[in-house]
Amino acid sequence: MVKKKTPTHKAKASAKKAVKSVAKKGAKTGAKKGPKKGTKKALPAKPAKAKGGAAFAMTAATDAGKQLELSLNDDAVSTYEVNVNGASITFSGGKAKRSISAGDHTLSWSITGTPGVSVTISIDAPPEAAWSVTRKIPASGKWEGIRDFSVNA
Repeated sequence: MVKKKTPTHKAKASAKKAVKSVAKKGAKTGAKKGPKKGTKKALPAKPAKAKGGAAFAMTAATDAGKQLELSLNDDAVSTYEVNVNGASITFSGGKAKRSISAGDHTLSWSITGTPGVSVTISIDAPPEAAWSVTRKIPASGKWEGIRDFSVNA
C-alpha cells in the first residue's frame, strides 16, 4: 500500500529542498564554513610573562587608585610571613603598603613568636576591606591564618 502525499508532506518536502538549495548556493558563492585545509586560525596574543616573581606580577596588574595598608605588631613576633594573593608583603615599623586592584583577594599569614604573646594583624585600608584580629600565639609558638577580602572599583 502506498501512502498519498498530503499537503503537509508537500510543504515539508518543499522546505527541505529550499534548505538544500541555499546550502549549495553558499558553497558555490564562497561562503566560508571554516578555515581551508592547511591554514591556521589566528590565535589571540599571549600576555607577556612578568619577570621578577610573584611580587612583580601582583603590582603589574594593580589599580593605581587603591592602596592596601596592613598593620602587624611585629615587635612581639620572632618571624613572620604575610602574603596577599601569594605575593609576599614586607613590613617596616609594623606597617606595609601596596597598590591593589579592585576584586577579591586573599590575605594569609604565618607568625612565630613566644607562646602567650598577643599579636594583632589588620587591614587598615581601603575602608571596604578594613578588618583586624588579635590572638595569643598558641603553645606551639606558631599562628597561621587566612582572610578573604574584597576591594571595590
